Amino acid sequence: FNPPEMTLDEEYTRESLARLFHSLLQHVLAKREDDTKSMIHIASIMQILLVDFGMSKMEHDLGWKSFDAVKKLLADKLSEKKFTRQLYIERVRLQHERRVVAHKHHQFNQLHLLLVKDLLQLSTSRYTEVRVKCQQSLGAAFEAFQHSSRVLLPHLLEKLKSADHIS
Repeated sequence: FNPPEMTLDEEYTRESLARLFHSLLQHVLAKREDDTKSMIHIASIMQILLVDFGMSKMEHDLGWKSFDAVKKLLADKLSEKKFTRQLYIERVRLQHERRVVAHKHHQFNQLHLLLVKDLLQLSTSRYTEVRVKCQQSLGAAFEAFQHSSRVLLPHLLEKLKSADHIS
């Protein structure tokens, strides 16, 4: 196994990591095809590289719910000031996170295609736990990149045509 060279001061660290885990997956599939734990961990890392760009919408929504609860508890009804300075600061932080979550759409590029193809390959594994994890990761990628499933259709059809015993 010859991993690609990588330094942490690279401008494209995410891309370097994706290529590293792609080559690691190829090595695991060639030399240790029954190492399901490694395949599951590689799939989890690939999912992170594909779809995680900070905070998820669910985490953000939980932050707003807890902010509303704290705001109700700390509201000073006797004073002219409705809220404390910390509440205003927290609201600004949550609004910034809302902008980040709303604008996290990225273009589907060749690197994403490479990772999605790897996940597709693992999602048709003979090991159930590997299939389940990789199909979940593929679903997350399809949600993050609209219409990216269309790119995989030819590869999926090729897999189905090459296996005559599949009905």
